[in-house]
Amino acid sequence: MERLGIPVLVEDSGLVLPAWKGYPGPLTKYAVGAVGEAGFARLAWAWGDPRAEAVSTLALAWPGAGSDEVVVAEGRVAGSLAAEPRGANGFGWDVIFVPEGETRTFAEMSAEEKNGRSHRARAFAELVRRLAAGDRAAVG
Repeated sequence: MERLGIPVLVEDSGLVLPAWKGYPGPLTKYAVGAVGEAGFARLAWAWGDPRAEAVSTLALAWPGAGSDEVVVAEGRVAGSLAAEPRGANGFGWDVIFVPEGETRTFAEMSAEEKNGRSHRARAFAELVRRLAAGDRAAVG
């Protein structure tokens, strides 16, 4: 980041399944890629516990902040996996993730609906809060 001379923001997101002790987390892209969204949902349902949590983690560093400091923020949305993929909006596992209190997947929601309540929106809100408060989290 110091070499670039500009702020650097990194984001990663994934699904955390309690029945799988938090797996796949940041490996969601690869786990879903191996079996597809429908296969991934079937596996969770076969375990008898389709609960899932969508998690987004952000890390922001900028010139002069120090190489061992970065602002880290996380957003989470509890929910479950649909038995089958549904919807045409969004991307990736949006077709199988149903946020708590909803009957629709993220992919069945409009972009405005999803973006207003998503794990990523919550992570960015937390990042803004931390920046305003001057919070820093050491990374090492």
